[in-house]
Amino acid sequence: MLDVSNDAEVTLVSGIHEQAPRYWIADYAPTPEQIQRRIEQLKTMTGCLDRFFQLAKTHDHAIIGFHWIDLEQEYGEAFGHIKSLWVHDDFRHRGIATTLKHNGELWAKNKGAVYLKTTVHANNPRMLEFNRHSGYVQGFIEMIKNL
Repeated sequence: MLDVSNDAEVTLVSGIHEQAPRYWIADYAPTPEQIQRRIEQLKTMTGCLDRFFQLAKTHDHAIIGFHWIDLEQEYGEAFGHIKSLWVHDDFRHRGIATTLKHNGELWAKNKGAVYLKTTVHANNPRMLEFNRHSGYVQGFIEMIKNL
């Protein structure tokens, strides 16, 4: 569980979350404002009914992974909106992401969620494949044109 009163932990997780696009966008770098907005989002429950945030840590309490799901409602149905799933490069392929995802699915189901949804960047083939392997199917495709 993320301790939202622990500023260092929230700042670390927010930074990791905001830096994730560097895996699929070579020159990506988040702004301090983006990280600050993420910190504020994590410290509040604005826009969601409930929140799941599980941390994976080493024996010496270093964060090596996390999974974040907000319980939201749309058209009268509760659903789990996956905001982030991350595992440190040195700890991948050890079942950590699978365990985190499984725990999040159980939490969402117990909270009455009818489904889970997530957004994956088209240039993130590892997460696309991981989600397909986990039983997710492609839904809407969002397209962006920079002006």
